[in-house]
Amino acid sequence: MYLFATGVTEAQPDTTISNIQIKSAVQTFIKLIGSDEAKQYGLKDVAELNTLSPGIQFRKYIIGLKDIKNYQQGADVGNIIKEYSAIEVSLVSSTGRITTSIEFVNNNGQWQASRYGSTPDLILLKNAQGVIADSIIRKSKLIRIPSLGVSFIALRSGAALKFFSLEERPDLNLDKGQSISASDLILKLQPYANAHKNIPN
Repeated sequence: MYLFATGVTEAQPDTTISNIQIKSAVQTFIKLIGSDEAKQYGLKDVAELNTLSPGIQFRKYIIGLKDIKNYQQGADVGNIIKEYSAIEVSLVSSTGRITTSIEFVNNNGQWQASRYGSTPDLILLKNAQGVIADSIIRKSKLIRIPSLGVSFIALRSGAALKFFSLEERPDLNLDKGQSISASDLILKLQPYANAHKNIPN
């Protein structure tokens, strides 16, 4: 994991990975999986891959445990959000539903497919479609807090940054689809972060 930027800007559709790269990666995906493995990737069968279209390109962000512990009320949460060099390209059905995805990583300035099939974060997002409006998902960034094992999408509108929970987490007092201001979320998670004294930042 390589961290290279901070903050979450107002999202614009990302087209870093070209359609040519995506189509090539899809063909590799088809060659890599057997017919009996398709369902493991959220597919009806391998042939379904050829019916899917490139969807949203999700840049990946994280928030570290130490940053949560040290956060002060009123500070800009965007300053503790770190981007790392991976983009997960969703592959969607004709109705716009996320079916599976391919992750690309930046290797010496070149984006290359590195993972075929959705990461756990994107599976959570896929399962939250219908609970969280597509109009929000399209404009959001995918954010994970690894130490707490929880994922969100974040949407900035002007100076306001809002998080949406991707799953039910009773242990963290979070509901799927719940929206909460970024500052309130970090303050809400601080007690849980402070309880994880032996977990690396």
